[in-house]
Amino acid sequence: MSPVSYSLEALKKERRYELAFEGIRWFDLMRWHDAADALEAQVGSPIISMEEPAQMKDFGVGYCKRYEQTGGFWQIPRTQIDLSNGVLTQNPGWDTEDCEYWGW
Repeated sequence: MSPVSYSLEALKKERRYELAFEGIRWFDLMRWHDAADALEAQVGSPIISMEEPAQMKDFGVGYCKRYEQTGGFWQIPRTQIDLSNGVLTQNPGWDTEDCEYWGW
């Protein structure tokens, strides 16, 4: 039996295809610190918007910057923070008035 060698790039590619549609790709990208690059790479990609061909926009700020501000985590709903009586605090990047960009 011969030894098997593997690389991180091979593992990433295998997980991408083997676990497609399982809903865990985002967490793999976050774990490997590849999320910001993957988000930035989609800007300019061809998409269909309102049944018309278009290109993916960055909405003036950029997905990479947004990811860096929030760490990739979603905003905790204000109702849940209020119901927690101070136990929960808002995730970083979501605690300012201008945190929600149009189109996000």
